[in-house]
Amino acid sequence: MYNFIIRQVSPTGIPGATVNGSFNPRDQSFTAQVDQFALESPQRNWLPSRWRQWWDEHEQGPTGTMQKLRIGYDLESNQFYAQITFDDVVLIPPYTPFRKAGLPMIGGSGTFTFHNDRIVIDNLRGTIEDIEYRINGTISGFDADAPLELTVVAPKFTLTKDTRYLMVLPESIAQQFRKYNPDGEFSSQVLFIRDKHGGQLRYQGVIDFHNVAAVYNRFAYPLQSIHGQIHFDQDQIELDSLSGRGPTGAKVLLSGKIWPPQPHAASDLTITATRVPIDHHLHQAMSRQKHRDILDLFFNVPAHRELVTDGIIHTSGQKNAASNHSIGRPVFDPGGMVDLVSHIKSPGGKGVKPTVETIVRAKGVHVLHKHWPYPLRITDGNLVIGSKQTRINQIHAQGLSNQESQFIADGIIAYDKGRTVPDVKITATDVVLDDFLIASIPKPQRQWIYQLGISGVLDAQSH
Repeated sequence: MYNFIIRQVSPTGIPGATVNGSFNPRDQSFTAQVDQFALESPQRNWLPSRWRQWWDEHEQGPTGTMQKLRIGYDLESNQFYAQITFDDVVLIPPYTPFRKAGLPMIGGSGTFTFHNDRIVIDNLRGTIEDIEYRINGTISGFDADAPLELTVVAPKFTLTKDTRYLMVLPESIAQQFRKYNPDGEFSSQVLFIRDKHGGQLRYQGVIDFHNVAAVYNRFAYPLQSIHGQIHFDQDQIELDSLSGRGPTGAKVLLSGKIWPPQPHAASDLTITATRVPIDHHLHQAMSRQKHRDILDLFFNVPAHRELVTDGIIHTSGQKNAASNHSIGRPVFDPGGMVDLVSHIKSPGGKGVKPTVETIVRAKGVHVLHKHWPYPLRITDGNLVIGSKQTRINQIHAQGLSNQESQFIADGIIAYDKGRTVPDVKITATDVVLDDFLIASIPKPQRQWIYQLGISGVLDAQSH
């Protein structure tokens, strides 16, 4: 066994790299270690030509000074190997979306080990666009179609709407990710696999939501404090119980899948929300005018304003609730809290619009209809809001002046060329003929009630 030391000295006498090693003449094996190795210097010629060519063809660097280069040859395995350890260099990680995007890793550190035609990447870490990444894996060849298995991890990081998102994601996944306009804290892991030379590059991964705000582009209800996971591969994206809350406290759960992950993909998504206030956030989230019209129809602001002006009711926001104008008048504000389940389905395809069906349970909600402004409190039933119609399923309600009064509504509100066409049957029992009921009658006909002196309890049907 022979040990040796080789020192590099420049023509000006400035010391360069130092090589420490050993040589075994019996089996012709040797090892050598070079400190302060630089690939852009003549020292690169110590590496086999195909390894140097691999760096040059892929323009991957690294540039900067390596901590050390360890090379050797083992006769028993007939393997020539080289191990490069570096710290704080600039490079573009090979065989990842970073290479296609031309994004360099800053402050790169880790180890590359070459075994003949196999490359092992061990704990390659650094930042790309201010996001930290860690890469581990094996590449079995030197061309772009080589078999490989690489794991790319992005520990917890923050994205904003100005960030170019997770560049490690395959573009098809990133496009779907952007539909939610996410902003907040994430972590991610992606596994890239190519089983054989020239085979398909497959991937599978997960994105963890730790504290995220997002808005889905098909139902723009702003969510915050989102936690959960998205799993994905080249075949589909699965939303794994993403939970969050709305701007006024609603609890929201998202689940379902999108397949394949590409433009015009098919989808089957479910959004479940509890205690959702009927407010401007919900109104603005509805992407279609006909759905906003339904809200305006049953929670009519002008009709409410007229009842307040006429002294029939007063609002919870009025400061002087006990004024002479409102003594004995109940507080009534249209709206309240609803629970809803929304199903979004699409077979996929260019120009194909998804079908959206939303089941709304509105127990305890205050309703004031545009065409019959009689204040009602819903006690049971639901609405099924679809793409072509809204179904009213046995909505039960009570008036304000008699707990025994009962209203039952059942029917359909169809959408026809921008108009709503109702076909609804309403049955009323034990309804007191009071100021609330009289105020719901058009003004020219109200005088008939007063002139005839009608009073008492009514049963009625309307269609």
